[in-house]
Parts: sequence; C-alpha cells; structure tokens
Amino acid sequence: MLKRLRLAGETWWADVALGVVASAACLALYLRTIAPGVLGGDAGELQFVPYILSLAHPTGYPLHTLFGRLWAALVPIGSVAYSMNLLSAVAGAGAVGLVYGAIRVSTGSRFGGLAAALLLGVSPLFWEQSLTADKYALTNLMLAALLYALVRWSAAPEERALRWCALLCGLGVTQHRSLALLVPAVVGYWLWRDRRLLRDRRYAARIAALLLAPLALFAWLPIGAGRHLPPGSWPMESVSDWVEYLLDRGYLGEIRPFANLGSNLAFYWRTLLAQFGVAGVGLGLLGAASQAGERKPLGAFVAIGFALEAVLSAGYNVPRFWIFFLPSFVLFTLWIGEGFASLWSGATALLRRSKPLGLALGAPLALLACLLVAVTVREHYPAFREAHLDGGALDLWRQDLKSGYRAERLATLSLSTVEPGAIIVCDWEQATPLWYYQQVEGWRADVRVLYPINRWPEALATGRPTYLARTLPGIGEPYHLSTAGPLVRIGAGPTDELPAGATPAGIHWEEGIELAGYEYHRTDLEQGYVWPVSLYFRTARPLNTDYSLSVRLWREDGTQVWAEDRQHPVLGLYPTSRWAPGEVVADYFEVPFPRTLPAGRYRIGIILYTALEGGGWRNLTVQETGEQVAYLPTLDVPPRR
Repeated sequence: MLKRLRLAGETWWADVALGVVASAACLALYLRTIAPGVLGGDAGELQFVPYILSLAHPTGYPLHTLFGRLWAALVPIGSVAYSMNLLSAVAGAGAVGLVYGAIRVSTGSRFGGLAAALLLGVSPLFWEQSLTADKYALTNLMLAALLYALVRWSAAPEERALRWCALLCGLGVTQHRSLALLVPAVVGYWLWRDRRLLRDRRYAARIAALLLAPLALFAWLPIGAGRHLPPGSWPMESVSDWVEYLLDRGYLGEIRPFANLGSNLAFYWRTLLAQFGVAGVGLGLLGAASQAGERKPLGAFVAIGFALEAVLSAGYNVPRFWIFFLPSFVLFTLWIGEGFASLWSGATALLRRSKPLGLALGAPLALLACLLVAVTVREHYPAFREAHLDGGALDLWRQDLKSGYRAERLATLSLSTVEPGAIIVCDWEQATPLWYYQQVEGWRADVRVLYPINRWPEALATGRPTYLARTLPGIGEPYHLSTAGPLVRIGAGPTDELPAGATPAGIHWEEGIELAGYEYHRTDLEQGYVWPVSLYFRTARPLNTDYSLSVRLWREDGTQVWAEDRQHPVLGLYPTSRWAPGEVVADYFEVPFPRTLPAGRYRIGIILYTALEGGGWRNLTVQETGEQVAYLPTLDVPPRR
C-alpha cells in the first residue's frame, strides 16, 4: 500500500511538472510575440472595461470583466493595456497545461498529452488570440479546465470531482456563450456516466446548484451599466432591453449553419488543416476512432461537442468568424493526443517484444511530434513578432488596430491634436483605444468619442469641432476638409494658417500648388518603426483639375523602398478642384521602416500627378528644382536594437 501511494505521488508530480513545462514553453513564446500596448476593437474594449468596471458589448462577459479587474490590481506589470494582454498570454499558456493534463488522464500517455498540447499552443489561431486582450484566450482556459475536470471525474466518478465539473461549466457560460453550446453534451455525459443523478434528487440538486450558481455573475451587468461609463452604447431602460442585450439577437441571427453548409464546412476543414497540418489532422481522426472504440461515453461527449462547435461556428455570418472555431480546435486536440497515444502505445508494446521494431515506430513518431511543433513555430514566429514589434502603418480605413503600435499612434496623436470640446466620430475599431486613453490614462476628458461613424451629421449639428477617425467617402460639397494628425476635420470654412508645430517648406509646383509646410508627429522609431508626417498644401488660385498625390521613400543611393498613392488628398476625400485659393489643406501619412531596411539615411519625396485621358500620367514639375519629385530633409534611421 505504501509503495503504491509513493509511486502515485511521484506520477502526479511528474505530470504537474510536464504540464508546467508545456505551459512555460508556450508562455515564453507568447511573451516574445505579445502585443505591446493599446489595441483597437474588442481587444481594446477589454483593456479598459475591466479596469473601470463598466459594461462590455453583449453578452457582457461578467467573468472576464471581474477577473480582469482583479488581475489588473494584482499584476500591475507595465501599462494596464499590456497587463490585460499579459492576462491572455497566461490564460493561453495555462490552457496548454490543462489540455496536457486532460489527455494524460484520459489516455495515460505523457507523450501523447505533451505532443498534442504543444501543437495546440503553437497553432496559429490559438497563438494569435493569446497575444491580445480579447476574450478568447480566457475562454480557451475555461474550456481546458472543464475538459480536465471531466476526464478526472470520468476516471474516478466521485461527487467532489463532479462538483468541480459543474462549477467550471457554469463559469464557462459566464465567460463566453460559445461554451453554453457544450452544456447539453456535458449534462448528457454526466447522466450517462452517473445514474445516481436520476435517482437521488438531493444529489442532483447539489450539482445543479453548482452549475447555476456562477450565473449570478450576470447580476454584475446592471451594476456596470449603471456606472454610465464607456462604451455605453446599449440602452438599458427596460427588461426587454436586457433580454435583447443578453441574447444579442442581431449576431445570434447571423448563425445560419445550414445555409451554404458544404462551403462552410470546406472552409472549416481548410482552417483546421492550417492549424495542425495534414499529419496533425490525420492523428486527430485516428484518435477520434480510438476514443470511440475504447472510451465510448467520453468519445460521444467530445464528438457531440465538437460537431456543435464546428458546424455552428462555420455557419456564423460575421467578420472574422473563424475565431469562433477555437473551442472546436481545443476539443480536436484531445483526439490528436489520443492519436499520438495510440501509436506510442503500439511502439512501446513492440519495444517489449522487439527493440528494433519498437524503435522503428517510436523514433519516427517522436520526430514527427517535434517537427510538427518546430515547423509551426518557424513558420509563424517571425510574422507574429514583426506584427507586434512593427505593426505597420495605418491605412485609410483603420479597421485593424490589433497589432503593434497602430492603435496607440491613432489615439495619442488624435487626442493631442484636436481642439477643446471636440467630437471624434469613429467606428468601433478606433473608438476603443480613444476610450482607453480617456478612461485609464485620464487624457482629454473634454473630447467626446462618438460611435458609430455614421453619426457624423449629429456631431456637426452640435456646432462643436468635428473629426472623423477614418476615411469616409461621401462627405458632401459644402464642407472643407483637412487632416489634423491622423483625423479628418470637417469644417464649414477654409483654414489659411499653418499649425504651430509645422515646419515651413516653400516648395512650389506648376499650376500654383505649394507644399507650405510639413510636420513630423513622432520621431521615436523604437515604437513601431513608423514615421508619422503631415503635409500642408496650399493653392494660389482655383484648380480645375483633380490632382493625385504620391508619397515615396528613397534610400540615400536613390533606391525607392516604399510608396503610397492617393487619388485625392485628405485620406482620399478632398479633390483639389474643391480647394479654395489660400486654403491650407493637410494630409496625413505614415511612412513605415520595416526591419528589412538597413540603418542609414532616407528621404521622403512627394509627387503630384494627374491621369491622362488616353492612359498614363502627367507629373507636375517642381519650380525650384525643375524635377518631378519634391524632397523633404533627410531622415537618419538608427540600427535596430
């Protein structure tokens, strides 16, 4: 008896150690590629909503909000934004360790658990969502914890283990409603494995109470709404308002699994292959068959849960719907572990009978596991690291602010530029980083962030200075437009003065167009290696032609390394034929210096041109030089650290 207990303890500690090693390896990888700060969209929202304890978008995510606030208080590492990104990294790494534990308990195979868990941890979608403050990494952690508890209970069906299952299942529902899809399968699995739930009412009531108790966290939502803090985009004036909010029918109605079922499942299959590779998916299918044959109740639960998550998420007609595949990928990882375990078991059995035969199967299998993980890391690590170290320049639409320093530049330059009492009209992607700086960092409480962007006429009607956070085709003739930092200012009349921070340029093209000045908004290339610049144009007389604008970057030896063309200035919104004589018109550009560019001297050049009716272009000539390119002073780019 004592010997058996001692060996069991050694086994448990060895499994804990391997789970921690798997988690630590993935966490180290995530920390090398983590988003450095403020983000846009849902990730940006969940960087400030937990900290200020307000109400997130439907369905509220009460567990994420309340736990996020606790995390920000207990782990004050870097900015609040970085701390919330770190929460996702730790949650993703924790999920990897728990998946290892679930596979180990289910199959008895350390090799299968470790290989499959690491493959999940480096799969691109799981990895990506472990780098930003969005809700999916914590959802993965809750699902992994539930799966671990379920297989532990399946191995030893005691009431204490079932209580943990029930509690984690309820908590998962308060984290993300995708986990609510698993509740029928989980309850069915309980009833299949433990008939006492059907016979003993008190026992069943205790389990039901633990399943339902976490739903009390939803009581936080009216408290958060009553604080009247951003986002504040959902009216909560009646019971029906709350029902609509919790059901989120607008998005719920976009789940149409049987519309285009074939093409939806084909896309899902391609995405699954992109995560785990052909070998990984093959191992998963082998594992599903093995689990169905050897552990029918568990196999039935995993199959039903996987089918529900895969089919419904594949039929979700919303942007970036593939993110909702993640719960099914976590479930599929159990099958990959089963597949590895089945083959490894065969190899060890052969090894006992014949060492050469055992090694002939075991060695290639171990090599395959290492290669699957190593090749995936090698393929995706550079892209993830560059995305968050550099992040790239803002485009005209600003619809992806979830990497690097793009959201930070947009928010900080916008709030430092706009006039007192201004209104910035935004899409969701741009609104959340602005709210972060207002609510967490205390910037510019006088500025109103208005969402969605189609409310710009409402903002103009107030008489307050009004700005757009992205390009918006269709701004009418009566308005005079100009950029203010990265924003577009909508004015009733023209502006004829250069801003105080602009450097006079005095560069003239034919047709009376002048580059009156320019302004470098930030020269700290360490944050994203992007050079934000505003160009200030002026015309001496009315223009009958609409001229296009090209901004380019040259190396000192004359090699062009980057270019951006716009049909019209002011983020493509303000044709030159609408300019008033003497009006100063600004246009904002972000010039990227990717890490492939060596240190040295660079110069920004500007070309004005017009398209010819018969095809081709005509470049305007710079009067001072007789050339077709107007150059700004050279820039010295230091070596990368």
